[in-house]
Amino acid sequence: EGANSGRTAVRTSHRDRCERCGGSANRGASMALLAACRQKGVTKLVIVGGSPAVRTELEKMIGGELQLRLIDGTERQTSDRARSDLEWADLILVWGGSELHHKVSLLYTNTFPAFRRKVVHVAKRGVSALLAGGIEHLEKV
Repeated sequence: EGANSGRTAVRTSHRDRCERCGGSANRGASMALLAACRQKGVTKLVIVGGSPAVRTELEKMIGGELQLRLIDGTERQTSDRARSDLEWADLILVWGGSELHHKVSLLYTNTFPAFRRKVVHVAKRGVSALLAGGIEHLEKV
């Protein structure tokens, strides 16, 4: 890890024996996101997009420590629902690299300036990339 990242590398002979991530990039990213959220006082997270299986995985990995709203990016959403999410959340990750219709994503990204500071659009695929986008945003604020 970088000298300024604030994270400590944990050495192990086999990746799957790592006590932090168990060899899973997704688990490692979830642990790093949770640490960044604790440091910045983030307790409410909305994730827009992702398949049902991925949303279940995210719920298992981070739902125990954060209040979490997982939004199906393929189902119709109302502007009232999106506004409620925008007001409620400390951080919103809009996952463009997943199952996500533009009509849904625009409800979260094309919003009032007061909310834009907490909305992060992540275009990359994969859970670890999504969570890395959240970590990167939190490191800047």
